[in-house]
Amino acid sequence: TPTLEQRCAALKIRTAARTVYMKSRCDEQPCPLTDPRVTVAWLKLNAKCPNEGAAASQAAVDACVATYVGAITGDPECVRYKLRAVGNTTYQKSECVRRATLQGRAPDAGCLAQADVQFARAIARADQEGTCTGTVDDLESLVDDCVPTLVTGLSTTTSTSSSTSSSTTIAPHTTTTSLPVGQCPPTGTAPCHADG
Repeated sequence: TPTLEQRCAALKIRTAARTVYMKSRCDEQPCPLTDPRVTVAWLKLNAKCPNEGAAASQAAVDACVATYVGAITGDPECVRYKLRAVGNTTYQKSECVRRATLQGRAPDAGCLAQADVQFARAIARADQEGTCTGTVDDLESLVDDCVPTLVTGLSTTTSTSSSTSSSTTIAPHTTTTSLPVGQCPPTGTAPCHADG
């Protein structure tokens, strides 16, 4: 059974990752996000877990989105698809970390690899919509840098690297997982949109 500390940490991870996901889908950047679902989610986090550093997490969210927006420029449709891809993958990988946090273990390598496969497919789709900056490797690196910042302040260390570490990192993966074109991960993995 997860401890209160683990449940609070998991709630913070999900709230922050969902906010990145939603902000990355805004047509206007920087995103003037006023979605009441996001506001309510942060209020719930502050009420249930006042010591989980929600303010720092919100700042990390904004920093992640700003980094993504700055890295992707070019044809509007291509940019839109890639921003959605990085937002979705941030959520997917954060969910891998969240589930691991609840279980007190390292994130599952298969879960992270599946997110990488979906991400590569989404970026390939984006490149068909026009020309814009951001390769799979470059943008995946940004996502892997972002996710640990969303979980900073956790009392329980969760490492996603293959070696022992005192910080949360997302290591490059060589594991591949095949999914049919357009198929999202299993229900509950992420708010996946097969269109990218």
